[in-house]
Amino acid sequence: MSIASDEKARELFSQFRRKSVTLNKEASGVMTEKDIRELLSDIDENLFRYVFRAFDPNQTGKVDADAFVAATALLTKSFDVDDKLQAVFSIFNTSDEDVLTKAEFKAMMEATVALNLLRMLETKEGMKQMETQLEKEYSMETLTFWHAARDFKLMADDQRLKAAVDMNRKFVDDGADEQVNLPHGMVVKLQGTLKEHKKSGTPPPNTLFEDAEDEIFKLMDRNAHERFRQDPDAVGALCDDFFREADLKQDGVVSYEEYKSFVTSQPAVLTFFSQLSECIQSLLDKAKKASFKNETA
Repeated sequence: MSIASDEKARELFSQFRRKSVTLNKEASGVMTEKDIRELLSDIDENLFRYVFRAFDPNQTGKVDADAFVAATALLTKSFDVDDKLQAVFSIFNTSDEDVLTKAEFKAMMEATVALNLLRMLETKEGMKQMETQLEKEYSMETLTFWHAARDFKLMADDQRLKAAVDMNRKFVDDGADEQVNLPHGMVVKLQGTLKEHKKSGTPPPNTLFEDAEDEIFKLMDRNAHERFRQDPDAVGALCDDFFREADLKQDGVVSYEEYKSFVTSQPAVLTFFSQLSECIQSLLDKAKKASFKNETA
């Protein structure tokens, strides 16, 4: 961490402590787990339990300024792939041994993949489990449409008009075989644009189904994926699939080398770390701006 980043971290720590004093909290000079949780409120609760270990490696329940600076340094420094791999491994490795137990590995997969639909769909195991969930709910058309909408963006100009007509007939038209649940206004706009391009014979933009794609993704996330998350058997089955793939020696644990090989083929596991780094860096930047305003006021 650079000196400038170190100063940002200390300023963020100080600002939060001043806020605590203002709210009549105990001015102890440290931050508690609850304080860090408030600071990182956008992070999922299950993931936060492990991230907090970076701030409180000795599990005292308290974080002083030096520990806070060290943790933010770990989570925001410029990482190459090997650094990210080691950092994620360290977060979820709760023992002194250089292996992940099945429980630790399961926690890692739950926190980094199973809790995030997009990351889940970026893995073949996650895709299989989501297909199973949607089939149980008789909603497979949502995932089929989502795939088709993403593929549409990559089509050549001379393919898009016919593909758009076919997709509209299959997924959007009232009474379509695999009609998806889209807001009426969105349907009217989409079909109006398509009608204009059919009349002129010109290819529609590759973003024609983009709003509908986002809408259907949100629908899957708050319905089928949320029910999946609440089903311990389904989540356990997904984690078991991942563990069987990672445990190459089939000895019941995942060594660092096995973990490295597995995660290299499943980059979704590391995606959360980049998002976490961005979240903390944003907090540091806001703290610096607030400090600058106070100095110039």
